[in-house]
Amino acid sequence: MEQQLISEGFHRIKKEDILRLKSYYHYMKDSYASSINLLSIFAWDKNLPAYYKEVDSFLWFVVYDKINERWVCLPPIGDYEKKELEMVFSKMESVFEKWNRPLIFTDITPWMVSYYKSYFGNRMEVRQEEELLEYIYPMDAFKNRLEEQRERYNYQYFLKKNKIRTVPLYVDLEGDCIKILEESFCNFHSCSECEYGCQKETLHNALLACDNQEVLGFILYADHIPVAYNIASKEGKHLVFHFKKNKRGFRGINEFIHKQTVENFGEDCIGINYTEDMGVEGLRKYKRNLCTFSYQPKQEIRIMKR
Repeated sequence: MEQQLISEGFHRIKKEDILRLKSYYHYMKDSYASSINLLSIFAWDKNLPAYYKEVDSFLWFVVYDKINERWVCLPPIGDYEKKELEMVFSKMESVFEKWNRPLIFTDITPWMVSYYKSYFGNRMEVRQEEELLEYIYPMDAFKNRLEEQRERYNYQYFLKKNKIRTVPLYVDLEGDCIKILEESFCNFHSCSECEYGCQKETLHNALLACDNQEVLGFILYADHIPVAYNIASKEGKHLVFHFKKNKRGFRGINEFIHKQTVENFGEDCIGINYTEDMGVEGLRKYKRNLCTFSYQPKQEIRIMKR
């Protein structure tokens, strides 16, 4: 399949592509799934190989879904009001017909569905990806929660009990980040639980991208020991928390991470996308209790043959 993609003019995404390709996202009319932004695609590329092609003022990604053993398309990235969108849909369908593969779109947000319906009509089947609902918090509500009595106490407690230092993330800090990942996650889970591949490999790619101005992140030290990191990006009017890990046993550490991230990176953002909970009960409970939130659904669209 890789050779077929290359022969059609597709390229494997590289770190150097992120800044240039970001311009396509500026034309998206509304919020989109965290999983289709460039940091996420690049970070997960070893486990979810992604190929892109620039076509008719749109960006087209084809990704290999290892769990379901299939090739899928992400939503076209660009201005959905342009007539070229129909040309892109037509080219997508023609190419997948030539490859004798079903045309499947994943990570579709609700506002996009009408554009697919307008072109594909009754030939499309829509399925909700139930475990992949993304948590969206209004920025004001998120900030207000951090100012409540318990959260303020926890934050001040963390500052009082620890000599802290934050450092912007870059790839040379990978060793410290791996220690945090191991002590906060790997030591409590088996490798078989990471269905989409090793989180260390994903972290490595995310750190490679941190020298790009579109990627925002920091590592936190307490008494000279690495205890947490957070990697984020601005996507439209939302601040997306992509990769956040912190060691256990530090009261107030979450409040500190949230406050630092919002204050340093959240200017002009109307909300926070804290991504999905992947059906993990503890993570689901944590995200539901942060503050007022809404779900951003992600849908899958399968196109029936003509």
